[in-house]
Amino acid sequence: MSFQRCRGRVFVGVVVAVLTVASQASSPAQAVGTPGTWSTVTANASGAFPMLNGIDAVSKNDVWAVGQGVDYLSLAQHWDGTSWTIKPTPNVPGSFLTSLRAVSSVSSNDVWAVGDDSGGTPLIVRWNGTSWSRVAFPTLPGYSTLNGVSARAANDVWAVGSTNTNRTLVMHWNGLAWSVVASPNPSTTFTPYNFLTAVHARAANDVWAVGTYSRKGFSPQTLTLRYDGATWRQVVTPALKGPTGLDVYSRLDGVSATSTSNVWAVGTVGNQALAMRFNGSAWSVVTTPNESDRQNFLRGVDALAPDDVWAVGASQQVFYFNENQTVYSSSLIEHFDGTKWTIVPSPNPVLNATDIRSVSAVTTRDVWAAGAAGFTAHYA
Repeated sequence: MSFQRCRGRVFVGVVVAVLTVASQASSPAQAVGTPGTWSTVTANASGAFPMLNGIDAVSKNDVWAVGQGVDYLSLAQHWDGTSWTIKPTPNVPGSFLTSLRAVSSVSSNDVWAVGDDSGGTPLIVRWNGTSWSRVAFPTLPGYSTLNGVSARAANDVWAVGSTNTNRTLVMHWNGLAWSVVASPNPSTTFTPYNFLTAVHARAANDVWAVGTYSRKGFSPQTLTLRYDGATWRQVVTPALKGPTGLDVYSRLDGVSATSTSNVWAVGTVGNQALAMRFNGSAWSVVTTPNESDRQNFLRGVDALAPDDVWAVGASQQVFYFNENQTVYSSSLIEHFDGTKWTIVPSPNPVLNATDIRSVSAVTTRDVWAAGAAGFTAHYA
């Protein structure tokens, strides 16, 4: 997400007979109130198909995308207005499998990215305008992950994830060092499950983190935490239930706020797209469209204004053959115009494998997205 606004992410089979996914960019049809077109940006820097988990645009000529390269190590690539260039990144020492999961910019010369390796060792790296370098942090318990980062200022950066005991993990950079900050864990069963996926620091005293948690005997539910400048607290979200009245699996993967009364979180509920808005007092579910006969997931969100919000993800079809599962993914981009969410036509450059993981909006006509198979796209 762009630094101007202080930002930084269980299949049930659906069998269908025919799968048709366009391998070229969609026609330039437009969502109501959002003139412009999404188009694929030039081929990714590696020349292959890396996984891009996060994207952050400082401007249309200064964009970072991070993830995991085809060598299974951390990847950071930079867009200078003309082409993508890989900028070497450190990895967890001795690791053969490291991934960066999120990126956030303070400025062109101060960019943060977080991730981890297959052994559960977190990785925090920082760009100083010339190169990426590892930044030390406190020792964490066993297997830990970092999934989200939000850089509000040079001395105010937040990172979130989970620990090996399935507890939420929140860390803060004060300009000198990282520290672990106490955070709520609503799931306290014998086998607790508390997991943070994304964070957005709107102000020093207004920071949001989202994810999922589960209680004994119940399906995992959405989780939102808020920092008021002194303490992290859970903010209750609506109970999400299926047609039969039972709890259904739900989680949040992205969060973005423009004010104390305009906060958005997106994810999935029962394998369908989920969007929630906090109006300053409470969270409520806002209806989102879904591609029919598919599973639909929203993985990232970025809000420019109450009437200009973008969410990205994937619509998927799942096929089973001899107990084997195959998943076909197509890009899913939605826009909120202040009244309703609308699906916006989006590119699918890689047949059956376009899964968007992150979005970053600089202005109304300068929005970026990144995802699986090296996918990058621009809205203008």
